[in-house]
Amino acid sequence: SYIVYVGYNKNAFTDLRIIGLDDSEPRILYSNEEMEWMWVYDWSPDGKQILASFLYQDGSSQNVLVSVEDGSVDVLKFLDDNFPENMCFLPDGQYIVYDPPQKEKSTDHDIYMMSTDGSKQIPLVKHPSNDILLGITPDGGSIMFSSNRDGMLSFYILKVTNGKPHGDPVLVKSGMGSVDPLGFTPEGSFYYTISRQWNDVYIVELDPETGEILSPSTKLSTRLEGLNKEPDYSPDGKHLAYVRAQNPSASMTNSDFGGEVLVIRSLDTGEEREIITGLDRIGFPRWSPDGQSILVVVRNKNNQKGYYRINVQTGSTETIISPAENKDLFGRHEWSPDGRSIFYGLYNGTNDTSQIIVRELKSGNEKVLYQAEGRLHLSLSSDGQWLAIINRSHSPSLRVIPVAGGEVSELFRFGREDNISLGVAGSCTWTIDGQYILFALWDANVDDPEWELCRINAGGGEIEKLGLTMKYPGFWNLNVHPDGQHISFSSKSKHMLPALWVMENFLPLAKTIVKAGQND
Repeated sequence: SYIVYVGYNKNAFTDLRIIGLDDSEPRILYSNEEMEWMWVYDWSPDGKQILASFLYQDGSSQNVLVSVEDGSVDVLKFLDDNFPENMCFLPDGQYIVYDPPQKEKSTDHDIYMMSTDGSKQIPLVKHPSNDILLGITPDGGSIMFSSNRDGMLSFYILKVTNGKPHGDPVLVKSGMGSVDPLGFTPEGSFYYTISRQWNDVYIVELDPETGEILSPSTKLSTRLEGLNKEPDYSPDGKHLAYVRAQNPSASMTNSDFGGEVLVIRSLDTGEEREIITGLDRIGFPRWSPDGQSILVVVRNKNNQKGYYRINVQTGSTETIISPAENKDLFGRHEWSPDGRSIFYGLYNGTNDTSQIIVRELKSGNEKVLYQAEGRLHLSLSSDGQWLAIINRSHSPSLRVIPVAGGEVSELFRFGREDNISLGVAGSCTWTIDGQYILFALWDANVDDPEWELCRINAGGGEIEKLGLTMKYPGFWNLNVHPDGQHISFSSKSKHMLPALWVMENFLPLAKTIVKAGQND
């Protein structure tokens, strides 16, 4: 008779809320201003606790049980080092089934059963593929999970007897893709929603002097729509590089990050050339000043990030920073105008501080240019003399620092009470003449807020809203064409219309198949 859900409050952080089905007013079950987001997984069988995960603004996380009566929190210590995709109670309430990463920072998961006191752990599904828990059948005798072991995301049923897996998983339905599970009804129907989102590249024209938008944003027409993101103009302005997801249904994680293919597009003819690098997930391409190579960030299967240089003509790759170094890279990476160095950001989660670093490519020597608390995002002016640095901490701000060293200028700062957020993923860039900085801003004080494109004079002044808005995630890899008049970025082009799906009358068939297989 109750629904628990997560929602943003007026102070721009999330609450855990509960509402009755009798038209009663919702009440806040748990609130913490340090919270970035919460995930709700399941009710305990007796309805007294909520199984959830908390993600804090400093990047740390906890898996918890929240009391429905008073909102008190019991941290599940045995899950401290794991961030599962899904968790469910078994009907007896004494065990939790969950799907932690196979190893630290891995994007592939296995499935385990654990007693709520952490004293007993039983592996249910251990396989090289990515296995995600979908739910537990009403009788508690089987689990259903998705797996990409057949080359696409498909649904499987596995019988569990006396706390142990029994027999091989049974394929229920192939090619289902990424879904958000909602659970089983007592009668055995399984409800879910499809979570596919489309990403595309956009071009917009503006007046570089006044900032006036001269034409509405236009989605780039490509051979494959909905799979393209993170564009960057070549130095001569003749080409646009962006990344494409080659097989978006093969992975349920990191859907917002990059793709597997680098696309080079002629802006004169629209012809596309694909470079398949053999790297894992690549993102945020940045052309070298000579136009001969492109620097990308790579996220491997263990969720480690590094930098690689891709030769535009041959497609060959060169490691700049190996993912094996296990650095927490962030923000935009930039080339120096002479192409001899790169600028990048490094985050330290232990003390919640970030560094802006310049690295000489030939020698590998590095120098720290700037350090501050929180996560920083950088953009280098076209003359290579100035860095714009966005800080997305509790007090979002934009600062400008000279690369050669010197005084830091703060262009603006917001307090938590202002309910303002600044964009991520390269949503800050300089105009070609270095006079203005373009950036994305989200104002929670207006009705139905969206990300807005803004600019501010690099020497200081008032923020100007340019009249261009996008829904989440706003403006990714925002960059300006060498003509100073066109800008490109990527954003979600459309979302799957809200739809609830149900699978019915499949459990008896699955049980029959399992039984037949055991008799062979």
